[in-house]
Amino acid sequence: MPANWLRTAKWGLLALSIGSLLMAGLFVWRTSSAPGLPQGQGGGGVQTRVERPLIVERKGERLLWRLQAASAEQKLTGNMKMYEPLLELTTEEGALIPIQSREALFDPVARSARFLGDVRADFPPWHLECDELFYESGAERLQVTGSFRLSGDSLHIRGKDLTMLRKEETLAIADGVQIVDRHRNPAIPGIGGTAP
Repeated sequence: MPANWLRTAKWGLLALSIGSLLMAGLFVWRTSSAPGLPQGQGGGGVQTRVERPLIVERKGERLLWRLQAASAEQKLTGNMKMYEPLLELTTEEGALIPIQSREALFDPVARSARFLGDVRADFPPWHLECDELFYESGAERLQVTGSFRLSGDSLHIRGKDLTMLRKEETLAIADGVQIVDRHRNPAIPGIGGTAP
């Protein structure tokens, strides 16, 4: 009699354990494929997709800059990877300096952004093109550490290490400067020519 009771208890506990494992597996499977969860939240991911983010920095009533994008991925660390971003800096006179690229990495704590891929910026009379540009809000500084092309009304400049201060609206070029003045020598074809 006691042997039958032990055998029944053993098989009952085994059936209960297997049933618990099957139920746990079912719950995990349903949770990972549940609709409506933000991207990356179901399978242990670390990000959420944000559509049309807009970040603005003001000083009193005055707009300093506005950063927007077609979409972004918000990391759990707080940083954002933005797609098709547009940063609009405001000069002291209120003019806008638009900066566009394919992607940007935005750090909300440092209030800085690194623009990557086909970066274009317009601050009349200059048009800037480069592969990577860094904006540091605290220092109000734009910086290109690699090579760049800068076009004006008649001047075309190539170089490396460009720094622009937003408040002063000054440009500083540190290395490898090539300047072509089309008014002095219009026969030079484009930026690739050499200055006389």
